[in-house]
Amino acid sequence: MEGIYSFTSQLHSHPSPPIDPSNAHLPNLFAVCVIGASRNIGAAIATSYAKAGAGTLILAARSTDDLQGVVKRIEEISPTCKVHVFHCDIAENESVAKLAKSIKEQVGRLDVVVANSGSSGEFILKVTEGDPVNFQKTINTNLIGTYHAAHHLLPLLLSTPGGSKQFVAVGSLNAWMTTGPVASIEYSVSKLGQARIVEMIAEQFKDEGLLAVTVHPGAVPTETALGLTPKVMHPSTFVPLKQRSIFFKLLIRLSDICLPL
Repeated sequence: MEGIYSFTSQLHSHPSPPIDPSNAHLPNLFAVCVIGASRNIGAAIATSYAKAGAGTLILAARSTDDLQGVVKRIEEISPTCKVHVFHCDIAENESVAKLAKSIKEQVGRLDVVVANSGSSGEFILKVTEGDPVNFQKTINTNLIGTYHAAHHLLPLLLSTPGGSKQFVAVGSLNAWMTTGPVASIEYSVSKLGQARIVEMIAEQFKDEGLLAVTVHPGAVPTETALGLTPKVMHPSTFVPLKQRSIFFKLLIRLSDICLPL
């Protein structure tokens, strides 16, 4: 396992100017929805868009109370940014439909959707082990949840005048794993399905200018990751969040580069 983590000889903890979100200069009307924004990766994505100058940030999570710390951080970064907070369980069709309706009524436009909500489920390496109920829950969040987000939010994303038209799902390298200490069957299968549905979305709407991608942020030491992965994978094998945050800077620069002329 050690050889995997020495593959990259140099690690970067700070973004270079081309990918620094503060250099992106997004338009004031730029509206971003982050589903699963209450902590860790989702919170970092939201605050990075604030640094990039997005005029409106729509934060959604199962607990709106957990979003208040992110709201405060955004207000410190960008006092003029309009922040909307909504309850949303991405695994529930009606919940995502309600979110889409609220965004259309209260914001009226949408440039980027980031589907970050995810579930690691049980750490099970064999299909004969674990609980089928937990397997279904993981599929509902990671795969069906991505479908819900696309189904309900793409219409506004595609119809926004001058919109950036970006749909981003936070995926995982586990999607391609079939063996090894972290090849959890329910997580890997759900993330593979997520990657494929985003590929299909990209193909279906490419002629309408949609950019749809699944991105892998790296091994981030979240509470869930540390609690579920075998000890061979941590703590030293995890790269600190501030280093992996370079992924978020690239994501923001993607938004800036893909703005319509």
